[in-house]
Amino acid sequence: QLMTTEILALEKASNDDAKKYLDDILRAAHTIKGAAKGVEQNDIVEVIHRFESIVSALAKGVIQHSSAVLDLLLEALDRIQDIFDSQLNNQKYLFDFNQLLINLDTCFNNIKAEAIKLDVESIEKIDRQPNTDLIPPPNVRNSRERRVSSDRDTYSVTVQDVTDLSVIVEDLQTTKLQFKQMLNDYRQLAITLTNLSSSFNELSVYQTPAENNKAHDLVVELSHFSNRVTNSYNKGRALGSQFNQLAHILDGSVNTLRLVPFATLIAPLHRIVRDLSQQQNKQINFIVEGSEIKIDRHLYKNIHVPLVHLINNAIDHGIESIDLRREKGKNIAAVLKLSIIKRANELLIDVSDDGQGIDLEAIKQKAIKQGLITRDEANDLDEKQISDFIFKPGFSSRNIVTTISGRGVGLDIVRNNLRKIKGFVEVSSTLNEGTKFTLKLPATLSSEQGLLISVAAQTFAIPAYGIDWIRDSHIKELGNLNGKLLLLDKHEEPVSVFYLADLLGISSKNNARSDTLPTIYISDGKQNIVLIVDEIMGDQELIIKAFSYPLIKVPFSVGMTTLASGNLIPILSVDELIEKANSLKTSTHLSLANTTDEQQKKVLIVDDSVTTRTLASNILLKQGFQVTALVNGLQAWEELTRNNNYDLIITDIEMPLINGFELVEKIKGNEKMRTIPTIIVTSLNSEQDKKRGVQVGADAYISKDQLNSDTLLTIIKQLI
Repeated sequence: QLMTTEILALEKASNDDAKKYLDDILRAAHTIKGAAKGVEQNDIVEVIHRFESIVSALAKGVIQHSSAVLDLLLEALDRIQDIFDSQLNNQKYLFDFNQLLINLDTCFNNIKAEAIKLDVESIEKIDRQPNTDLIPPPNVRNSRERRVSSDRDTYSVTVQDVTDLSVIVEDLQTTKLQFKQMLNDYRQLAITLTNLSSSFNELSVYQTPAENNKAHDLVVELSHFSNRVTNSYNKGRALGSQFNQLAHILDGSVNTLRLVPFATLIAPLHRIVRDLSQQQNKQINFIVEGSEIKIDRHLYKNIHVPLVHLINNAIDHGIESIDLRREKGKNIAAVLKLSIIKRANELLIDVSDDGQGIDLEAIKQKAIKQGLITRDEANDLDEKQISDFIFKPGFSSRNIVTTISGRGVGLDIVRNNLRKIKGFVEVSSTLNEGTKFTLKLPATLSSEQGLLISVAAQTFAIPAYGIDWIRDSHIKELGNLNGKLLLLDKHEEPVSVFYLADLLGISSKNNARSDTLPTIYISDGKQNIVLIVDEIMGDQELIIKAFSYPLIKVPFSVGMTTLASGNLIPILSVDELIEKANSLKTSTHLSLANTTDEQQKKVLIVDDSVTTRTLASNILLKQGFQVTALVNGLQAWEELTRNNNYDLIITDIEMPLINGFELVEKIKGNEKMRTIPTIIVTSLNSEQDKKRGVQVGADAYISKDQLNSDTLLTIIKQLI
């Protein structure tokens, strides 16, 4: 990786700086060749031998480096890396090195020929041995390394060492939970003994003197024993506090060991940008900001693939061709920027480009074409909601499939990978100016607080970061909108209600036997839902254990945690639960007959304005009405022909397909529907419009600028 990084730097370096990079490359190559000889890796030895000859020629200034030469050197390093990876995975590497060796020999011979043509002094300077002047004798180099190590008082620690230590820390955290449970048991025992002693004292008045003496002795003995248990409990608390503090310090120290400079981790991305820009014939300046910031190596393993996909997306989709950038008056060299900021316990990583941006209209039309939304629904979407389609599985705005994109995969992977580590991604874009993806991540992946809940006799944990609030809700608080159960949140806004067992796909006999339901309001930062569970068991620190083969991924889970009992339970993914909830047509299997008053009135609201539709729905839901909300007169008429048992209809006038006047006229002309009261709510206030409303049979007429809770409820009370 060091040599790859140095070659990429060499490509952009001035002649003065090039010598330094070439010297570093030679030293690293010499080290690898020596190690390869020691373990009889002859293929690597042959490749590195020719690699050194070419780099040595460049270092001596025989010829200037070119993209073609650097491409060949990078290919050689790729093949060597492939061998290393194969050995680490216990796989046999079958690559035929003959062609690569021929290409390296040809390159070296061309350099010699060029040197002769340029009449370079003493072609013998270019031999097949490394420039030994650049490499200090092994004993000198080793003594210098030892001296530096001694001065800095550092030790070499492998990644596996840190991983093993992390496992021990996790076990300590589990022991801490078990110790806490033991202390609680001691506390309960002390309370029981104290109560028992008091009970014996109360009984003494009914006993004979002899019995009373025995009881007194027993009470004294119980009291002493109770005091000993209490003292043991207090000492245990003190030890537990000290243990918690030491465990916390150790956890922090291990987390520090896992920290690596961002620049080190993202070094392969420079190569990816170089190769893709050459492949697409685009000029790109790749800028990294915040490279000195240290992040968790384990965390980066989870975001490397998302970053690669975002870079691919920027180069293939975002950044224009050189000709198109020239036509737009842009600098032909595009800017692709990767920046990282550490803020408290959060990491913010931006991947931005100055390309063509996201065409929201094209995204919307593609979403309609793929059946993700209807045209009516598309009209109500804001820019953020439209942009969100690019993260949907199988979604791609590109019609041509390339090796880089067009298959509908990529950004979906970005979102899913981030979910595994409690992160999420946002996108902002301006047409013809560029696009920015922002990744928000936790700074570490160790422990956090969570809520333990029970559903269908199974225990789960929900991370605290995804919980807005918790409360017991009365069954009469549940509303009904378009067949979905709703609860009002603390801001008096309706939120969809789901029984957690339905989302998880597990069977449950819960049929709302109690009038009170344990409810949890969860949020992914953009959407909220309410979960109904069987029992809220309390909170606990969650030691997150990632899934390993063969359980690479368990649906709706981000990992496992250990209870004080030693049992493993799943930690639920808030994002996946909300995504599943959005895919369901009905909220929960709880019977509406059990959750709503039999006398609850049903209201049909018809309006193509999402603002008016939402306002009217919220007013009625707060009053306990069952509400069905539709967007045009045709939908309303089709609904009424299927189900005409509504107690009230509220409609707008200006709507597509069938307007409000036409809808009311059809209702009043139907024998089965004519008795249903109808209210027209509209922005049309002319006397002519009001007369037309009376003519078609409307029972009331409200101007939208006067629509509020008092006005609407007063009229409804008069009508029903």
